[in-house]
Amino acid sequence: MNGNAAITDASPRVVVDGALFSPRQLDDLREEARALRDDDLAGRMAGESVILDLREARDESDFMARLLKRFGNRTQIGFERMRRPPARGLKGKVLEAVRRVLWSLMRGPHDWAAFQQNAVNEQTIRALAREVRLRRREGAALRARLEALERAVEPAGTRGGTMTGDGTS
Repeated sequence: MNGNAAITDASPRVVVDGALFSPRQLDDLREEARALRDDDLAGRMAGESVILDLREARDESDFMARLLKRFGNRTQIGFERMRRPPARGLKGKVLEAVRRVLWSLMRGPHDWAAFQQNAVNEQTIRALAREVRLRRREGAALRARLEALERAVEPAGTRGGTMTGDGTS
């Protein structure tokens, strides 16, 4: 068993690229998984569940209204809740110290760039929402004009009929 005699039948078996993980490798894998575990993830993801509201749209217009509302709520870039797994070992601690120094140097330029991007995102969503409102008004006006034209050319006795385009109803 490739030197894995310590693995019993009750032990989980993990095979990667044809090689069986040893109990030590499985323990290391479990430790890494624990380090990556993020108890705060459910809280951070709670705001994402509102996207499911799009399934409840009655028609295309309702879908667009709901989508624009979701976009409007998602224009901001922020890293306040960003979390990295804890550093492991001496190398990890040194890398974490370097990251902290680099982040302290880059925080100002980063925040300024995020502020500018947030402003662009918000203005884009506002422009898109305005465009949708304009197109809806334009569509309603065109439908009203079409109905008025249809009433004007419709002979008095054929209300409710369809026009074929060749002068016959």
